[in-house]
Amino acid sequence: VTALGNAGGANGKPIAAPGKITATRQTITATDDTGISEQLTGLLQTDAALQPGDSGGPLLSAAGKVIGMDTAASTGFRFQAGGAGYAIPINKALSFARLIVAGRSSATVHIGSTPFLGISVPPQDDAPSGVSVRSVVPNGPAAQAGIGQGDVITSINGKAVNSFGDLSSALLQYSAGTTVTLGVVNGVSGLASTVSVTTTSGPPQ
Repeated sequence: VTALGNAGGANGKPIAAPGKITATRQTITATDDTGISEQLTGLLQTDAALQPGDSGGPLLSAAGKVIGMDTAASTGFRFQAGGAGYAIPINKALSFARLIVAGRSSATVHIGSTPFLGISVPPQDDAPSGVSVRSVVPNGPAAQAGIGQGDVITSINGKAVNSFGDLSSALLQYSAGTTVTLGVVNGVSGLASTVSVTTTSGPPQ
């Protein structure tokens, strides 16, 4: 195979990295610079030397056909594998692309504006349950609803959340402007309550 991409941010010039497929149907855990992890499944594993900037580029067969989309060399991500690269099989990538083009949402495809609460969470949360609020955006949706630093969000519209991933996935079922009900434990008093927050539009995801 040959992996093509913008390795190292090479001014948009595609750089080829030859190699071979070493495994299929692989599962890895990707962790970004903030410590937030995501599990990726069903991947092709290759020994092609993928680098930051290659993500999103094609993985080509010897016949020049696109068989995957490079994904394991995303800038800011480190992977729990020694030197191996990973690609999303092209049929899987195309299935998501078709949903997006058709405007159809799913558990893994969000269509439309991204709802934004206006909070940040710590890379590693020590809360026994729920998601700790590290900071709030001044005058943002959460701040206006009375949520503050040190509070713990335990649910969204009745669905329990125990990690940033849980909160993000639950929130992405809605569009910006939606009012959601959050279960919140006050960081000072320890009292639990429900708070209505009207989201605004945030960065695309």
